[in-house]
Amino acid sequence: MTMRIRSLFRSFRPLLVSIGLLLVFMIAGGASRASAACSALPTNMGTATFTVSVPASTTYRFWAHEYSPSTNNNGFYLQVDSAYCQITIGNSATIPTGQFTWLDYQNATPSNKVNLTLSAGSHTMIVAGLDPGVGIDKILLLSDQSCVPVGQGTNCGTAPTTIPPPIGGGTPAPIVSTMPGSSGSISGSAVVSGVVTLPQPPAGSGVTRSYFLDGKPISGAKLDTTKLSDGQHTLQVVQKNANGKVQIFTQKLTVMNHPSLHARLTHALSRPMLYIPIALGLIIFGLGIAWYLARDSRLWKRILRLIVHTPLQIPSETVLPSYSSEARRRVLLFTFVGSFAAIGGAFAYFVFANSNIVSYLLSDALVSNGATVISRSDAIGGKMIQFNAPSPTPSPAPAPSPTPVPTPAPTPTPAPAPPPPSSGGFPDSTNTGYRNASGYPGSLHACSATIQSNTTYNFCDFPGGVFVGSASSHVTNVTFHGCRFHGVAVNDVLVAVFGDNITFDYDSFEPGVATPPVPFNQSYQYGIEADGSYNSSVQQLTVTHSDFWGFGNAIDIAGSTQAKPQVFRDNWIHDAANDGGGIYHTDGIGTESGSGSGSYVVLDHNTIESPGNTNGIAFQAGHYDHFTITNNLLGGFGYSVALLGAAPYTTFTGNTFSTRLRVDWGPLYPDSFWITTGSTWRNNRWKVPAGAAWGNAAHDGWYWVPNTDANSSSSDTPFVSQSDF
Repeated sequence: MTMRIRSLFRSFRPLLVSIGLLLVFMIAGGASRASAACSALPTNMGTATFTVSVPASTTYRFWAHEYSPSTNNNGFYLQVDSAYCQITIGNSATIPTGQFTWLDYQNATPSNKVNLTLSAGSHTMIVAGLDPGVGIDKILLLSDQSCVPVGQGTNCGTAPTTIPPPIGGGTPAPIVSTMPGSSGSISGSAVVSGVVTLPQPPAGSGVTRSYFLDGKPISGAKLDTTKLSDGQHTLQVVQKNANGKVQIFTQKLTVMNHPSLHARLTHALSRPMLYIPIALGLIIFGLGIAWYLARDSRLWKRILRLIVHTPLQIPSETVLPSYSSEARRRVLLFTFVGSFAAIGGAFAYFVFANSNIVSYLLSDALVSNGATVISRSDAIGGKMIQFNAPSPTPSPAPAPSPTPVPTPAPTPTPAPAPPPPSSGGFPDSTNTGYRNASGYPGSLHACSATIQSNTTYNFCDFPGGVFVGSASSHVTNVTFHGCRFHGVAVNDVLVAVFGDNITFDYDSFEPGVATPPVPFNQSYQYGIEADGSYNSSVQQLTVTHSDFWGFGNAIDIAGSTQAKPQVFRDNWIHDAANDGGGIYHTDGIGTESGSGSGSYVVLDHNTIESPGNTNGIAFQAGHYDHFTITNNLLGGFGYSVALLGAAPYTTFTGNTFSTRLRVDWGPLYPDSFWITTGSTWRNNRWKVPAGAAWGNAAHDGWYWVPNTDANSSSSDTPFVSQSDF
């Protein structure tokens, strides 16, 4: 018998050694741990820094929910404290493009997982740009390394929520501002369990913060939710700033430390590791049945050869003993009890054992070095951080060309700085934007990014922009007064609208730089988008006294009707961004989808004047009627005015065309709306201001007459007359 056992062990030894080496590799695998301080991460495409609170000391699998814009742009760098340095996450051409994907590997190798051994407590993480346009909206740290997150990652369990530290010493990011004297409604919420870290103001900032839960003060910097009943609670923060101003912030917390049995079972069934002991238990039980049914040792010899195939060499003369029916019944009972005990134990473990999970929304991180937070309807939480291409190094100026003879060509005028307040009382820096709003208190405050119907948002700061509703949940009767929407959204949107009766009044739409000119990589494409991108749409819309600059397309809309008109009055649209070599088709107000429709649109007393390659008034291919375009200051762009689709019943009166900026082709797109049924062209004037890029100063104040047969490289004579059209 002893010889038989030794022979069997020698036969299984290669298999056992292989299993042992595999286990060693799995334990030792994962992200390389640094032994010294980390070198600084590259910063040329932006960075984001954040702190996570780890509940227990163990090894965690790192997951990132990444957006890849293209096949060659799909990676970023990760650093954790000074222990894990410059880990390259993703960076594989196999990552799907144009969508979010959960990634847990490094160096373009899906088998090379990112495993982080972390102690309990706070850890600082930094992500940095490797490829431009890559976005991240959420990261997970999972002690259950078998769980693969799907969707929003909630299938791997409910993560204890860490309230992120304040950004720049300001408001804690997930706590929504409710100023004293307002309605006091709670507009933020979070599901929490375990221990919640409460952020404290920076030392020496002069800011003090007191926390209250359900009206009772909280002592210390942590909230132990395990001592609370499951259900909803109210967290309140009273913050006194260095200037003595008191602010109150509130948030609904739903405590969930004891999930229901149904929730536990659903979570357990989603974990692949559960099925390994189930499979092993069934195999053991199957072997027990085979043993019971065996009549002699020959069957077992065949089974052993089948299981281990070639590594096991059983000499043909070896005779395994036969067993009695009673012995076989005992083996069957033993395997039955053992296998189902293993299955039951696995179920109990995965249902009732708690795995450690850390979750963080990257939109709450501190972004710097050109990284931005932008709005995306498909991002978790509606926003993501995005890494951007570095600003290009200016090329040396080319050598001047010889002056042609006999007449030198006119020298193009570079894009000017913002103009001084215009004569004639047109919209400009003195009468548009949040700083000129009535009641402006001198500063803005943070507001919820979840926009509610029947609500007025006064003096709110929306970094990265905002989605007004969503494709599946439209909002109505919303007003933004004295608000600022700002950030970098290259090929993306600052404000997307989904709803009806939306008003923007004295608002500012700004890029990622403080003053013009605006480079492409610091721009936003759409200031207001309601023409189909992200399935956006709007019915009644009013935009007044608002300031747009640094855009690719300031306002992109469609769908106005007589019952639900769209009105644009007293706005200043100026200083569009660099178009990125023609990537942007730069427009002011209009429908840029190429198949738009609209009627009863009002454009009254706006300044729409900017360098740009397409149209200032930009209602492009489609069908339009009953437009009222009156008292505007127009100039610049490719064609300053484009109203296509015949556009009957259009009133075009009292407008001023300025030659301050050069136009690429001409003042009017060659689609003669002014002669269609019911249309009127009256009392439109020509302005040649001091320092104009083109035009004869003698023509200043003449009538502007429609002409599409000439452009700004020629004389302005074809566009003017001393008598009206």
